[in-house]
Amino acid sequence: MESDNEKMQEFVSLFSFHHGKISSYILTLVPNYSDAADIMQETSKTMWAKFSDFTIGTDFLAWGLTIAHYRVLEYRKKKKRSKEVQFSEDLFEKLGQAVEKRQDKSTEYLSSLKKCFKFLKEEDQRLILLRYYEHLKIKEIAGRLGKTVQTVYRNISRIQESLLCCINKVSFGEGNHRD
Repeated sequence: MESDNEKMQEFVSLFSFHHGKISSYILTLVPNYSDAADIMQETSKTMWAKFSDFTIGTDFLAWGLTIAHYRVLEYRKKKKRSKEVQFSEDLFEKLGQAVEKRQDKSTEYLSSLKKCFKFLKEEDQRLILLRYYEHLKIKEIAGRLGKTVQTVYRNISRIQESLLCCINKVSFGEGNHRD
């Protein structure tokens, strides 16, 4: 059984990773930034309160978006009673579906990226981790690896092209192109 501390750490890790997507979803459906921030706060509280119901290993983002969706619906009901101008129900649903579709594509892209990252040579993986995980500047990476700045730029560019090519193959099959 997980301790409360482990449970909190797991929640914080998952929530931190997906916070931006959940917040973007809410902002897409709620035109007022202040209201969207309030809804995000309520969504966060609900997610934490119901985290014991969440099954680790399932889609945390989908779970969070569902909670956010219901919070936005509550907001819309309150606004409807106050007769404020808001999106029509049809537009609201279409926006929600468009955002969910975009989230699905992002999730698919990240899944492909993870697969392709594993195909990289160990030294290429290290270079990408230094740049994008540790957020080091190119000059810092060059110094750490004993390479020139130009070499680091060229290697990162080569790796990015390789990853993009692999992602297209994994996501869309050999020879298929996105529209």
